[in-house]
Amino acid sequence: MTQSPGAFLLGSVAAFGICTSFFGLFGGYLAGLFPTEVRATGAGLCFNVGRGVSACAPFLLGSLASAGSLGTGLLVCAGFFLLAATTLMGLPPTAVTRAVAPRVAPARGGT
Repeated sequence: MTQSPGAFLLGSVAAFGICTSFFGLFGGYLAGLFPTEVRATGAGLCFNVGRGVSACAPFLLGSLASAGSLGTGLLVCAGFFLLAATTLMGLPPTAVTRAVAPRVAPARGGT
């Protein structure tokens, strides 16, 4: 822990930038996985399922730490991280998803 407010502020800004850039890249990747018609639904579903599952992590870690040891809880969390990383490696590249032209009704004559 640092006693310098400037170093703390600089570290906080750096951490915020790293976290923000992660979510920006994640949204762009998810959007490319789904066809245009269901893109918002698919990306929103992935974001929200991920949030719901990750909300359980503190409770799981706390339960494992109180039942056994903190090391056991951290090992289980690391296992879930490795599972997520291997799943991510198996996802298809987004370049193969094609955009669909929007369906627009032909214009009618008028003023």
